[in-house]
Amino acid sequence: LVVDDEESLTDLVSSALRFAGYEVRTESNGFDALRSIKTATPDLIVPLSRPYIPVGTGRITHIHSQVILGSGLAATSQIAFPMETTEAVYAVDPYAAKGPNTSVAGFAQDGVFSDGTQYQMARVTGGVDARLIATLLVGIAGGS
Repeated sequence: LVVDDEESLTDLVSSALRFAGYEVRTESNGFDALRSIKTATPDLIVPLSRPYIPVGTGRITHIHSQVILGSGLAATSQIAFPMETTEAVYAVDPYAAKGPNTSVAGFAQDGVFSDGTQYQMARVTGGVDARLIATLLVGIAGGS
């Protein structure tokens, strides 16, 4: 189940999952997603988020993520982006007018990522002139 209010984003993610062999359902909001779960519990729920939104002082640009398995096991984390990706994004509209968060110079100064980004750094392909695609392998510990 892929959940987001931006149709193009749910289309992109659901197409990638279908290509990988998954059966995919989509919903455009949390209310409809909860109703959908009542009729058929999915093996995986992917609620999407928007990267490159303003972040608070002391934080580097990131997104929050949550992956939920149908069994109830979940992983909640934050996804980091390579600095060169963030710099490229903030060089084009609509982000250029705002500019990047300059309260931290890099991951070492970030309140969460200062201990490393080994498990949170996305692999980013594409470009700002077309479409950036970030991927991250997420492990979920628990259950047998």
